[in-house]
Amino acid sequence: MKKNIKKSFTTNWFDPVYRMNYWLVVGLDLEEMKAFYFRTFKQTIDRDTTPGGSTLRVAYKNKRDGSDSEGLVIWLPDWSDGGAYDVSTLCHECFHAMDWTLKSCSVLLDQKGVEWNEPHAYYIGYLVRKCMEEIEKR
Repeated sequence: MKKNIKKSFTTNWFDPVYRMNYWLVVGLDLEEMKAFYFRTFKQTIDRDTTPGGSTLRVAYKNKRDGSDSEGLVIWLPDWSDGGAYDVSTLCHECFHAMDWTLKSCSVLLDQKGVEWNEPHAYYIGYLVRKCMEEIEKR
């Protein structure tokens, strides 16, 4: 479904299965992204980002209970119409998010010499679907 995103937006959700917080940031340029990141996490972005999109890991203090938490920020600065380029960038960034999430739970692609990729396939599907649902709300 092609749909122009006229405004930028941010949203977040918590995955209770793998206990990971996610933020989806769409349409912010680099300076706006740096401001969002600092405002949200009280941190600066400490690595290079790619112009088409990035997935950033973040450790932060949970505002509700002060606990140490971690999360992933999927940033899509150039989302335009939901076409092939946009979706391929989203899938690319969701792969990074899936990889970091499952590795943090010791779910690896190659476990004891056996290729075990079914959890990875399901989880990348979940992430892409969740992001697309958030984008389509706009």
